[in-house]
Order: sequence, then C-alpha cells, then structure tokens
Amino acid sequence: MTSPQATLSPAGTEAPGNLAAHLAERAERRGWTGRTAFHQGHRSWTHGEVHGLAARAATVLAGHGVRPGDRVLLTPPDSLAWVTAFLASARLGAVAVLVNPNSRPPITRSWPRTPTLCCV
Repeated sequence: MTSPQATLSPAGTEAPGNLAAHLAERAERRGWTGRTAFHQGHRSWTHGEVHGLAARAATVLAGHGVRPGDRVLLTPPDSLAWVTAFLASARLGAVAVLVNPNSRPPITRSWPRTPTLCCV
C-alpha cells in the first residue's frame, strides 16, 4: 500500500529544514513510502502512511495555533499516536516535550498553561 505523495508535504505546514520534513523526503526519494515503518499490535504502517499522518496532524496543530518554537507536551504511550505527534511537532518547528504518561501524579497537572504550551 502506498500513500499519495501530496499527503507527505502539505503546503505551508512544515518549518524549513527540519528533521521530520527531511525524513519524509528521504523516504520518498529512496522509494520507502510503501515499506513498513511501524508495527503496533497486528497492524503495520508504511513510511508513507506515517509521514502522511504526521503531515495531517501538523495541519491540525497549526490550525490550533502551534508555531515554530512553541512547546508541545506529548503524553501518549509508545504508539503510532506518539510517533505521529512527535513528527507533526517537528514538522512545524515546535519543541516536543516528552512526558511519561504513567507519571504519578500526572506531571501535566503541575505545569502552568502558557500560550506556548500545547498538550497532545
């Protein structure tokens, strides 16, 4: 299964020269878009699907006002959601702040909400 190339780089959503955009371009250039990149349970996702999901998630984050330099708090467990949120944040030039979702008490309760912190 391959993903359309258009989903890898939606116009205006990625910061120039960032790692997420570089990885998506490299997967496309090397013909990996149809190769498996991630396994979870009994399902596998290709490089094209993972980068396509990240590009769409970056569009959503941008729509919620996330900009380069903003902090995005990532709390999902190790999963496709985590990979997608991390790559989406990087694509925008935002800073991914990684937090263990099993922290006791949840660390996110004590963090101040600021205009530059978005929780995912």
